[in-house]
Amino acid sequence: MRLNPLLALPLAACGPPDAPDQLAELCGYLYGHLMDPNPRALEAGLDNLDAWLSRPAHLESTLEGYEISNLDATVLEEIEGEVPDLENLHGAAVATRGVDSVWDVAWTLVAVPPEDLSPDLYERYDREFLTDPECFLSLECETLEVANAMSNNYPLGVLVSTSNRGQYRWVDTERGLALVQRTWLTSPAKVNVSWLTVDDQYYLNVVLPDGEASLRLTATWILATLLSSDVPEGVALSLVIDNMQSIYADVDGWLAEHADSGVPPAPEGGRCGCATRPLAGPWLVALVLGWVRRRSAPGRSRRPQQGER
Repeated sequence: MRLNPLLALPLAACGPPDAPDQLAELCGYLYGHLMDPNPRALEAGLDNLDAWLSRPAHLESTLEGYEISNLDATVLEEIEGEVPDLENLHGAAVATRGVDSVWDVAWTLVAVPPEDLSPDLYERYDREFLTDPECFLSLECETLEVANAMSNNYPLGVLVSTSNRGQYRWVDTERGLALVQRTWLTSPAKVNVSWLTVDDQYYLNVVLPDGEASLRLTATWILATLLSSDVPEGVALSLVIDNMQSIYADVDGWLAEHADSGVPPAPEGGRCGCATRPLAGPWLVALVLGWVRRRSAPGRSRRPQQGER
C-alpha cells in the first residue's frame, strides 16, 4: 500500500515556524501570533525571546526603553477591521527579572483588581471578564478575554482615559509555563491636556519562567500627536515607558506584601490542561487513514453491491 500524500502534510509541517531572534522584531511577532489556532509559532517566538533576555547585557539594555519594530498591518486589520497609521506608530519595550514565579505573577495580574495593584497608576480601572477567569486560573482553559475601561495617571499631570480589549494565553514552553497578553484600544483615548492626542495604543506583556523566578517583558506601540512645539518630540513614548517601568514594580510590591497569604498554590502539574495542538488532530488522521484503507482494499468497488445496502 502506498501512503497517501495527505498523511505526509502534518509530518512536514511539524517543525516550529521561523521566528525572529532579535527583540526589535520579536515583540511584534509575539503580538501577532498570540491567538493563532496552533501555538507553535508562539512557542518558537517565546523560545527566542527567552534566549535573548537570558543574556544579562540584553536585559539591562531594555531598562530605559528599547526601541522595537512596527506591528504588521495584516495583524491589526484582523483585530480591528482596519489598518491604522503605521508610519507614525512607535514602539518600545522594557524587560525585568523578578523573584516571583510565572504562576504568582500571572495570578496577581488576573485575580487582583488593577486599581488595588497599582493605586497610583490608575485613577479608575473597570475590567469585565468576557470568558471564565476561574477556568483560566485553574489551567483548564488556555485563553482569557477581557474588556477594560481605565484612566491612567502619567507624569507631567497627564491623565489618559481609554477603553480596550485584552487577551491572555498560557503557553507551555521547554522551561515551563509562560503567560502572554495583548491589548488594543477600541476607540481613541481621551486626554486631559490640549497638547497631546492618542489615537491608538497596543500593549504586549510576556512572563517567562526563569527557574523558580520569572523574566517579564512589556512592550507598547503608540500613535500619538503632539500639538505644541513647546513639547519635546518623543515625550508621548517616554510617558508610556515610565508607565511600563512602574507596572512590575507594583506587582513585585504587592507580592512581597502578601507573601504569606496572597497567591494560592498553582494547580497540580503546573502545566496548561490544553496540550499543544498538532496541526492535524487525531480525528483528522483517523479520517484520512480510513479513507486510505477503503481506497486500497482489494476488490472493493466504489458503489455498494446488490444486497450490501
